Amino acid sequence: MTPIRLWWWRWRFPADLNFGDELTAPLLERLSGRPVAWTPLESAEVVGAGSVLQKFLRARPTDMPQVWGAGVIAPHRDPVPADFVPRAVRGRLTLEHLDPSVRDGVALGDPGILADRLVDGPVAKRYALGVVPHYKDADDPTMRAIAALPGVRRINIAWSPEEVAREIAACEVVVSSSMHGLIFADALGVPNARLKVSDKLVGGDFKFRDYCSAFGPDRYQPPLTPDDVRDLDVPQLVDLVTGRFRPPTGIDDLKRGLVGALPV
Repeated sequence: MTPIRLWWWRWRFPADLNFGDELTAPLLERLSGRPVAWTPLESAEVVGAGSVLQKFLRARPTDMPQVWGAGVIAPHRDPVPADFVPRAVRGRLTLEHLDPSVRDGVALGDPGILADRLVDGPVAKRYALGVVPHYKDADDPTMRAIAALPGVRRINIAWSPEEVAREIAACEVVVSSSMHGLIFADALGVPNARLKVSDKLVGGDFKFRDYCSAFGPDRYQPPLTPDDVRDLDVPQLVDLVTGRFRPPTGIDDLKRGLVGALPV
């Protein structure tokens, strides 16, 4: 069977991986029944999850691959070709970059909302709280302090998407500075909250706002800060996350739309 030629961002392959970039490959394999092969951007036929639209538009302004759920990392100032019609984009903020004439045919949602498809069988709850630091926040003292509390599972973004999905599913609630930590939690029905411990992420809050915009204008809320969580024990952290969590209304419709827009 001919593999799907898929490009995704691999920043230090194979030493360090990011499950948020790696997730498209196993999802496409499971949903399509076809194998997937990583392919250089210049010759790829599909681009999936990630804040990579600007990179791909610069590299392939013509003869574009199929785009399934990617987004921009910050507002894109260069004009987007009027004939660019992705199969899906991450959120409404990315959608607004497209020509108005094509927007109605584009599905919304990050492919990570299908993370439940990566979990085989039921998962028992084993942890009160999961913490998912972005790789730039791996050594942050607030993240380290939370991860050291009893009943907390520190989840490494360098694990496979399947491993991350199972570990998040085993948590009662999740705090994360990684966007895909939050997205996987939404997919798996786990209450979650963003914890912003630094200003190191490229694009700032934009990609978080873009992801939330797929659910409507009221989903995004300001992240927690170190001051919000300092000196809290695990039950208090769980109550804080549960109390402020806004469920992803309409996620089942977005999941169906993404599956219907599958680029195969």
